[in-house]
Amino acid sequence: MKLIQNKYLQFALLILIGFIIGIAIPKSNSNENLASLEENHEHSGLWSCSMHPQIVSETKGSCPICGMDLTPMEENGGLDPSQLLLTEDAAKAAQLTTYIITDSQQADHTVEISGTLKANLDKQFSEISYVSGKIDYLANPTSGTKIQKGSLIAKLYSPELIAAQQELINLSKVKNTEVELYNAVVQKFVNWNFNEAQIMQFIENGSVMNSIPIYANQSGTITEVHLKEGDWIKAGQKIYTAVDLNSIWAELEVYESAIHQFKKGQQIELNIDALSSQKRTAQIDFIDPIMDTTKRITKVRVSLSNTDGALKPGMFVRAKSTLNSNKSIQIPASSVLWTGKQSLVYVKSPTAPTYSLREVSLQDRNGEWYSIEKGLEIGEEIVKNGTFVIDAVAQLAGKTSMINQ
Repeated sequence: MKLIQNKYLQFALLILIGFIIGIAIPKSNSNENLASLEENHEHSGLWSCSMHPQIVSETKGSCPICGMDLTPMEENGGLDPSQLLLTEDAAKAAQLTTYIITDSQQADHTVEISGTLKANLDKQFSEISYVSGKIDYLANPTSGTKIQKGSLIAKLYSPELIAAQQELINLSKVKNTEVELYNAVVQKFVNWNFNEAQIMQFIENGSVMNSIPIYANQSGTITEVHLKEGDWIKAGQKIYTAVDLNSIWAELEVYESAIHQFKKGQQIELNIDALSSQKRTAQIDFIDPIMDTTKRITKVRVSLSNTDGALKPGMFVRAKSTLNSNKSIQIPASSVLWTGKQSLVYVKSPTAPTYSLREVSLQDRNGEWYSIEKGLEIGEEIVKNGTFVIDAVAQLAGKTSMINQ
C-alpha cells in the first residue's frame, strides 16, 4: 500500500475507518429496550455456541461441532477476539470483495528474474614473469585493453637472464662435445617459458640482449595491471590479470520462496536490455548453494557465448522460465498481507458476516496469483480486495490484526 503523505487524505481515511467501525459494531440497546425485546420478540441478532465461540450464525440452531443449542451472542460475551464483525453496510463502505477458493489447479506459469552480466571467472588468467628482473617496458599499462596470444606485453631487464644468455651462446659453439651442459642451459630457458624459436634467436644473435621481450600466453581483456614500468618483479609475480570474454556469465537473483523452482540444466530465456532485439536461450549451469541472508536471494548462473563481443560485463539482463507447478490452491495476490515473517489472509465465516485473520504458507507467485502450501481449504471464502482497510478496522477495534497478534 502506497504511503499516504497528504494530510487531507490521511484525515479522510480515518473518517472512513471510523465510519466503518461505527456501522460494523452493533450498538447496545438500553436495558429497557432489551427487556422489552426479551419479553415480546425472539432474538434477531447473531447466535453463537457458548462452548465454541468461533461458531457464529444469523439464525437460531445447533452447533455443528457439539450439537448444543446456539444462544444470543450477548449471552456469550460477544465475538471471539479473533473475529471481526462487519455488517453488510460496513463491508460496502470498505469496498470489500471476497473470493471463494475453488479446486486445486495445476498450470504452467512464467517466473521472471533479473540480474547482470559478469565476466566468466573460469576464463580468468594472469600473465606472470618466470624470472626476476626489472620492467623496462610495459606494452599495455591499463585495464580494458585487449591482448592477443603471442603479442608483446613487456620487456624485462634481468641479470639472471643476461648471464644465462652468455652461457647459452658459449655452449652452443661446443654443443656436440658438451651435450649435457648445453641441454641443461636450454632446459633452463624452457623452464622460464621461452619457446624453441626464442632460444634459437638468442643463439643466432651471438650477443646478449639486455632487455628481454615477454609475450602473452593467452588472448583476453586486461582487468587489472599489477605493475608499472621501472618496478622490480620476482619470479612468479603477476604482471596483469585478464579474462577471455568470448564466454560470459549471466548471474540472476532468485528469491528464497522461488528457488525450489529452478534446477541445474533447466532452460531459461534471456533478454538483455541494451540489446532489446536479441533474445537468447541458455541452460542453468550453477545454483549458488549459499544464500544472501540480507536480501534473502540465491544466485543462478548461465553461460553465454560472446564471440561477437556484443555482451559487456555489467549489462542488465532479464530472464523468464515457464514452469509446471504442482497442483495447489491458488488465491489472489491482493488477498495476502505480508508482515515480513508471516503471510496472512482474512477468512470470512460461512454462517455470519465475521472475518478472522489466518496465517498461510506461500509457495510461489504467478502474476496476480499465489500458490498456497497450507493454511486454506477448498470452499473457504477470503477477502480479495480491501484487506488493508479491514485490517485497520480490526486494529482499532482491538481485534487480532497484522500488528495485534
